[in-house]
Amino acid sequence: MHLLYMTIIYNMNLQKSLIYCFLAFLVCNVAITHAQSDARNDQIAYQGYRIELVDLIQKDKSDLKGGFTATIINSGKFPVTLGKSGEKYDNLQVLIDDSSVFEKYPDLKSALIKSVLSTKLALSPGQLFKNINFQPNLPNIKMQDTYQEPVVENQAEVNVKAKKQDKKNKKSQPKTEKPENIENQKLESVKETSSVENEEIFDSKNCPDLIISNASIIKSSKNNLKIECTILNQGTKSAPMHEYKKTTNEDISLAAYFSASSKMSRGSVLAGGHVITSGLEKSSGNLLPGESMTVRFSVSLEDKSRYLNSLIISVDSRQLIFECVENNNNFSIQLK
Repeated sequence: MHLLYMTIIYNMNLQKSLIYCFLAFLVCNVAITHAQSDARNDQIAYQGYRIELVDLIQKDKSDLKGGFTATIINSGKFPVTLGKSGEKYDNLQVLIDDSSVFEKYPDLKSALIKSVLSTKLALSPGQLFKNINFQPNLPNIKMQDTYQEPVVENQAEVNVKAKKQDKKNKKSQPKTEKPENIENQKLESVKETSSVENEEIFDSKNCPDLIISNASIIKSSKNNLKIECTILNQGTKSAPMHEYKKTTNEDISLAAYFSASSKMSRGSVLAGGHVITSGLEKSSGNLLPGESMTVRFSVSLEDKSRYLNSLIISVDSRQLIFECVENNNNFSIQLK
């Protein structure tokens, strides 16, 4: 009887141990899965679920453990609930503006994303919360390797090494070449120099410079916006805008983006575009210096959200033309 009782107790303890081991395995597996998912959040494609961290501030400049404050925004099309047990983040894109602190601590961004996902917040499209505190888990964060000053050798040892190296160099020097070989080398050198001089060098003064001098919404519907924009070449050289007859010019394109501000950012969403294929036949597809052309095209409102209240139009979006100034191709329209 006593032996039977001991056997039952042993079996019960064994079953409990197996259950605990199984539960521990499940917890670890879930944690690893979430960690891997969190690390991908900054890289996944936009599918309607997106939040952004802006105005990131480190509380204590000398210590990361002091935490951070930031503004968190739902810049997507659908509501997002954070910190909810069992919430799936497979389709959630998390964007954080680049900061110098990420260069020093490369793993900090992924730690911040994990902290954001664990923060209890519910955000409808376009909603934002300011001065939210974030305390990322820091034990595994390492500083980027820094430059180390080389060890200065004793000057006497340096002199000895230099003398030895001079002797080796003298021994390894090739024999003096014949005069005809020297003349041949000079000729080759002259050929190489002349070929470099003959290469076309970009002239930063005599060049085209495209800008959008004006853009406006001329018609709006439930699903689309019709845009009219004026492209001006304020440079001193013609800009090839589209292919004409036998020319090899590529067609220049316009692109439209929904954005949270008048400037382009990682959170800007492509709304549509237009390829210029005609309109300058009299000038063989070239926009002459001081000349402008008007283009009309439509963009879809499918990816527009309440938070994205600006429309940015960009000319030469594929960077096909070498311009005097490359960063003045955008024009912003404020949306209602």
